[in-house]
Amino acid sequence: MRLAQWQDSFMEALAPEGCDDEFLSLVNSHESARIEIYRNNTLQALKATLVKAFPICQQIVGESCFARLARDYLDANPMQESNLNHYGDGFSHFLEGVLQANPAFEGLEYLPELAQMEWLLLKSYYAADGLSCYKLVEIAGLNERQQEEVVMVLRPDVFILHSSFPLYEIWLSHQQDSDHIEIDMPQDRYHLCISRDPFKPKVERISRAGFELLAAFGAEETLGEMTEATIDMSAMPEFIAKGWICGFRLREPV
Repeated sequence: MRLAQWQDSFMEALAPEGCDDEFLSLVNSHESARIEIYRNNTLQALKATLVKAFPICQQIVGESCFARLARDYLDANPMQESNLNHYGDGFSHFLEGVLQANPAFEGLEYLPELAQMEWLLLKSYYAADGLSCYKLVEIAGLNERQQEEVVMVLRPDVFILHSSFPLYEIWLSHQQDSDHIEIDMPQDRYHLCISRDPFKPKVERISRAGFELLAAFGAEETLGEMTEATIDMSAMPEFIAKGWICGFRLREPV
């Protein structure tokens, strides 16, 4: 049997509802009892991973409630790869289903979007420092046609999201260990940017125009396309100063 088949059968045996018949057939019978130890250790490691990824969600619902949510998520979403840092990607979607089916979570409608924000904070923490691209100062050496084909490159740790809930204030209240944070200007829609500064991810409120600009950068639109679409680029100097834009590349001709 190939190593990959051994690994697949082992992962299947460790799953909460997995079948261990195939894996147990490959080991000595007197070693079979150890599979339950591995299974329990795996479950505890995955639960700890979810607590690490979603600490604010846990604080809001409480440890016992979060432990139950984590177990239900583990049952429905067995680990598919060995990197624990990637486990929890679907937790926000899972919470959406929980809230829809359970009236006990009334008043916590923001929880799935909060989980999405916490997931992006984790992704920001583990993101690369930069990408291979031209330095911004080199734009000055381009001709007008080339400048229209410039694609601004966002730093890998920069993510954006929008929400109808004041997620920034919720995040801030847990950073400062305070029960009350004033919302300066309540809005119908909040726009946020997550970035790492310098090693710890943080959340910032940004304007709608700034959000649309970063979204255009993320979609790899050229400066020429953004000009034609009349996208407000007035926030670009600020984003460059923050280091959110790490350079540029030129659109390859079709």
